[in-house]
This record gives sequence, structure tokens and C-alpha cells, in this order.
Amino acid sequence: MISAASRPYIDASVPVLREHGLAITTLFYKNMLAEHPELTRVFNMGNQASGAQQGSLASAVFAYAANIGNPEALGPVVKRIVHKHVSIGIRAEHYPIVGKHLLAAISHTLGDAATQPLLDAWAEAYGSLANLLIAAEAEMYSTAGIEPGETRPMRVTEVKRESDNVLSIRFVPADDRPLPPFKAGQYVSVAVDLPGGRHQLRQYSLSDAAGLDSLRISVKREDAIEKAPAGEVSNWIHANVKEGSVLQVTHPFGEFTPDTESEAPIVLLAAGVGITPMVSTLNRIALVHPERRVIFAYAARDAAHHPLQEDVAAAQGRMPHLHVAIFYENVGDSAGVLAGRMEVSRLPQWDLAATDVWLCGPLKFMQAQWLALLDAGVPAARLHREVFGPDLLDHLL
Repeated sequence: MISAASRPYIDASVPVLREHGLAITTLFYKNMLAEHPELTRVFNMGNQASGAQQGSLASAVFAYAANIGNPEALGPVVKRIVHKHVSIGIRAEHYPIVGKHLLAAISHTLGDAATQPLLDAWAEAYGSLANLLIAAEAEMYSTAGIEPGETRPMRVTEVKRESDNVLSIRFVPADDRPLPPFKAGQYVSVAVDLPGGRHQLRQYSLSDAAGLDSLRISVKREDAIEKAPAGEVSNWIHANVKEGSVLQVTHPFGEFTPDTESEAPIVLLAAGVGITPMVSTLNRIALVHPERRVIFAYAARDAAHHPLQEDVAAAQGRMPHLHVAIFYENVGDSAGVLAGRMEVSRLPQWDLAATDVWLCGPLKFMQAQWLALLDAGVPAARLHREVFGPDLLDHLL
């Protein structure tokens, strides 16, 4: 992706970014959003306040530098980023703004160590990546038939409480156009105007089967914990959305798409609100291949924090080869569940070498299950994951 002359400078940046990456990205966001406040409509300001987005970008820049000559490693990451960017309306004109402030933050943070050849190398590397993303995003916008940032009005037909902190919201087009097609595992962005005139977008997985006459999302209310503030958008949705409300919603995107159309066995593992794309997958399989062998395992704090239970029960009634394993950290008087956190050794058995495993949930859950599955003998090529929230894959600019 870069010239031979620039490559040594990028390679030499790896230990520097490991040490100073967070300082660089913190300054980058501070200066860019001060000069371009309109971009607060694009970036998740909750993650800005908690520092999660700055840490995510620091990790991503480091990963990009460390893998600059490894297209096999970067390819899947770029694909994920393209879907994320298109879902929030990133435009080609945003890239020079990001590049300017990223290079300025590198120069300021590194001081005399930021020589002109090093800055030139990073300008080349960033420009190469930006051109790749711009082309891929333009193609995706064209395929979807939308303009960057375009949303559609959707009328809410049902609001259902699924658990203590999750609401399911079902909606249909309010503009008399057909529902957009989607695949299980994909998400839409919901645009919300908050008090004070602030506009924010948040992604929510579609939580019911594709091919129905409506769409559904299931939104977890994000409460304040430790250094993380309460989620403004999720709390606004919980407090304000009701039957008849009209939401502005984007076209569905996302590359985490379990195969729902084949008859091969499949394993779906989830925790927390990561259950949403898995239930979308399960409901679609129940419609098109109810005889398919499916292992569905879910981990939650307790029964009160276990959403979409009715969906799984309905699938069990239709799918004779569906094997369900539910784990609660606090079992209480719940029947038919396993005590403690999810463990691979306690799951129904499957052909480890020949079956795809899909994982979705909090980062720590994902890390634990990924390592346990590898230790159990599942080939890495059979593992697929989706992590909700910012992580090192969310940005690679």
C-alpha cells in the first residue's frame, strides 16, 4: 500500500505508536472536532467522553502500521470499516480533514522525532488507505442506491420490553417505499436529535428474520458505569419512542452475516445484547431450514437481563435439531439453565473441524470464548466474531 522508500519509516513507527498512540489520537479528536464541530454528528460523543474512541483509534493506527505489508490481515478490517463508515454517512470530503489533523497530532506529540521523511511516509500511507476506503464506500453507496448520510422515516408499530434494560422496537416504512433487504447480522443506524440541538447516530442490529413485512431492533439502555457515562441515545430511545413514533433510519449494513440459507450445521454463541444478531439468524433459519442443526448458546447476568426469550422458545418449537444452552451468573430460581459463565466444555458437542462458529457479545466474553474454542480444537478459519462498541477494528484511519 506504500512505496519502498516510505516503508522503513512506517515500520519504525510501530514502537512509537505503542507508546504515544493514545496521546496522538486524543489530541487528534480534540483539535479536529474543535475546528469541525459538524463532525460531532458523525462521531459517537458518548465514546468520546469515556475515552473509548480515542483508545480504539490508537490501537487501530498501531495495528495499521504493524500490518502495513500484510493485506490478508488488513483486508477483513477494511471491509468492516467500510460498512461502518457507510452506515454513518462518511463522505470523501471527510478524509482530507482527518488526514490533516492526524498528521498534525503526530507531529505535535512526537516533536523533533517527527522528521519530515516520517511525516511524508505517514501522509503517503494515510492517502493510500483513504483512497481505498473512498472507492469501496462509493461502490457500496451506489449498490444500496443511497446518498451518503441518507436516512428514511420509519413508523414504529410496536414497542416491547424484552428485559430489564432492553426494548424491542418494530417499524415499517413511513414513506410507502419497500423495506430494504438485509442479511441476518446486519445493523441499521438510528438518527436522534437530542436536547440542545445535538444530532447523533447509533448502530443497532436487526433482531428479527429477514424477509418479513417489518424490521425490528432491540435496544439496550446503557447506564452509567465507572468512567463511562450513560448512553444518551439509548436512554432517549427508552424514554421517548412509542407506537406511532417516526424514526430516521439508514439502510442496513454490516459484514457479520452468518449463513442462514445453507443446511450445514452452525454454532451461535452470544452474551448480553450480542443476542440480537443471533436471534435474527435463528429466526431466519427457522423460516427457511427448520430441520437444520443449530447450537444456540447465550450468557446473561440473570433471567431479568435475558432478552428475546420468546423468540428462542418459538424457534425451539419449530426446529427439532436446535440445541439451546443458557448460562446465568446468578441462577436464582430459573429452571433449565447452567450456572456460571459460558464454557465451551459445557456446550453440546459438534464437529469442531467442519462447523462455523459465530460469536457476538462484550469484548471480554469474545476474547475468552475465542481462546477457549481454539484450545478445544476449532480452526481459526471457522471462527467469526462481532464486538459491539469501539474496538481496534472500528477505525483504521
